[in-house]
Amino acid sequence: MVPTAELRPLEQRTDRPTYEVWSEPWGSGSFSGPGARNWDDFSVSEAGATYSWRGGPDILQDLAVAVVQGRVTLAKVLADKRISWWLHRQIESYPVNFPDEDEEDLSDKDMCRRLLDAIRDGSMDIGAYDGKHSYYFFEWTNFLADAARALELPEWARCEPYEGGGCGSSYQGWHISLEPGRTLLELRGWLYDPSRVARRRKARTTTPPRAR
Repeated sequence: MVPTAELRPLEQRTDRPTYEVWSEPWGSGSFSGPGARNWDDFSVSEAGATYSWRGGPDILQDLAVAVVQGRVTLAKVLADKRISWWLHRQIESYPVNFPDEDEEDLSDKDMCRRLLDAIRDGSMDIGAYDGKHSYYFFEWTNFLADAARALELPEWARCEPYEGGGCGSSYQGWHISLEPGRTLLELRGWLYDPSRVARRRKARTTTPPRAR
């Protein structure tokens, strides 16, 4: 089962239709949606909406293969907003991860390549929580952020953080809100709009590749 997020309507009245993003990815399988986006299966019901989403471990796995195949540069990987925080955290602790190597002779790109190689060959476990290489950890902040940011939004919708939980169990949650009068059905229509999808595909195929 792939990670699935819920958009739960807020009970309190607001000037914008607002939904709490909720997801629990532990034990989930890999994202199986289209490679060009980080969400799939957006479905609307009276209780809100659900969708599947691509998490950081899946993105890292895909990038590890793409770098070897020459489709993505290491510079682009290090600049990716979804996963750069994890890479830089691992680079900072590189001597612990690879104690037999002299990190002083390695650039950030060199260390990034070795991390991606370890992910690709399975010698580094990034999927479990609370491990030394884990992308997710046993706090809700970063996987809720991934679930929320994976969903594309039009100009009339926005994604915002909020402080959730109580004393001793606080966390940063995320809301998705719509302009007054807008609905989740309209959001679904925007997400699957054939003309928008075609424009995205055209932009992707006409963008010149970056030099390595």
